[in-house]
Amino acid sequence: MHHAAVKLEFTPTRRLKITTAINKQALATVMDGWYGVSGLKLAVNRAATSRDLGWEPDLYGTCTVTRDVTVGAGYAVLFGGDFVRQSTKVTRVRTPYLMWTMKF
Repeated sequence: MHHAAVKLEFTPTRRLKITTAINKQALATVMDGWYGVSGLKLAVNRAATSRDLGWEPDLYGTCTVTRDVTVGAGYAVLFGGDFVRQSTKVTRVRTPYLMWTMKF
C-alpha cells in the first residue's frame, strides 16, 4: 500500500492533543486487494484499471490520563477512489473510532 499524509496537531492543554490529517491511499499494484483494519480483504479486482483507494480526512483527539494511559476518539471518512468505485458499490466509508493505549 502507498500512503501519503499531511497532519496538523494542536495541543490546547498539556494533556490534550487534537490532530487533523488528510490521507491519500493507493494499492501497491492493481493485483493487490483492499483490506480493512482487521486485515479482512474487502475487495479484489484483477480487472481494475486504477490502484487509487481515495482520500481520507481524519479528525481525532487524544488525552493523557496518566503517564502510562492515553485515551482518544476520532472520525474518518474515506472518499473512494477509482479502485474502490470499480470494485465495490461503496463510494464513502465513515469510521468513528475509540483508542486506548497503555504503556507497560
